[in-house]
Amino acid sequence: CNQMDEIWVPSAFNIETFAKSGVERDKLRVMPESVDETEFDPGKHEPLPLPNRAGCNFLSIFEWSRRKGWDVLLAAYLREFSAEDDVCLYVRTYLFSKPDADPRAAIEWLVRDYTATLNLGDKRLPRIHILAEQVPQADLPRLYKAADCLVAPSRGEGWGRPHHEAMLRSEE
Repeated sequence: CNQMDEIWVPSAFNIETFAKSGVERDKLRVMPESVDETEFDPGKHEPLPLPNRAGCNFLSIFEWSRRKGWDVLLAAYLREFSAEDDVCLYVRTYLFSKPDADPRAAIEWLVRDYTATLNLGDKRLPRIHILAEQVPQADLPRLYKAADCLVAPSRGEGWGRPHHEAMLRSEE
């Protein structure tokens, strides 16, 4: 990094981490990431048709890893809601080692396995739908518009692109 003229990082936090790692501080520049508000203009898009829609539809988008807090998300959702509630949690996810593969079966197994550890007894569980297929960039605004609420538990974010994209959804 020190051989470069400048190093662009997305935040002041990253300046500190790079500097502490030995990168010359005067080469570091904050260059925040951005979201194209015209691309995510909710007035330009119809909601993406989602299978199994409910009265209230939650959406979470993340790589399936412990850092992203999938266990916290599932525990909160499964404890709070039941099959009697008109809700559905849509999880758009992928496995780090296979971002373009369809990990649906593996993730559904992980969800079932983790659910068994929550001691929920014979509670009838609320709907969860895994969206494992890639969502084309052009359809992301439609995906956000189809959801009522973005939920994003995490043990640390790099930047939080879904948070920013979803915030542009609000037109009310």
